Amino acid sequence: MRRSLIAFLIRWSDTALSGLLATAMLALVAVNFGNVVARYVFSAPWLAADEAMTFTMVWGVFVGAGLVSLRGGHLAMDVVSGLLPRRAGAALRVAGAVLLVVVLGVVAVHSVEFIDTITMIGMTSMAAGIPMWVPHLAIPVGFALMVAGTVLRLFAPEDAAPPP
Repeated sequence: MRRSLIAFLIRWSDTALSGLLATAMLALVAVNFGNVVARYVFSAPWLAADEAMTFTMVWGVFVGAGLVSLRGGHLAMDVVSGLLPRRAGAALRVAGAVLLVVVLGVVAVHSVEFIDTITMIGMTSMAAGIPMWVPHLAIPVGFALMVAGTVLRLFAPEDAAPPP
């Protein structure tokens, strides 16, 4: 039961994150195309387009990092664990995952502290007036997704992983 739940969560998360990233990419293309038309056809560019696209790309990077973690696609130095006996290699992989989760957690906590600060002072972007906590929130959200992906993969059955 637990293994099928984990396999389901991995497949569902992979589909949801992939769909979210595809939608964001289509939105970026649409905004860019609309801005080009506005600029060159109507001589009225949308001044906030660059900021909005940049912030969307930032979110895409961090959500994409969560998807890569879920798929087990991050770079890994597995030479040593591959040379060890099976149990020792597995123990080393678990230790590496635990260390990764701790580091991601520390960075996420510090990111939230920074977000609290910029929210308190009311910092906004220059052209679009977007509150700066919006793009900065991508960091702790992305790191939380990486933690979730790492933990799910750690307990996943071998056949549960989505294709890379």
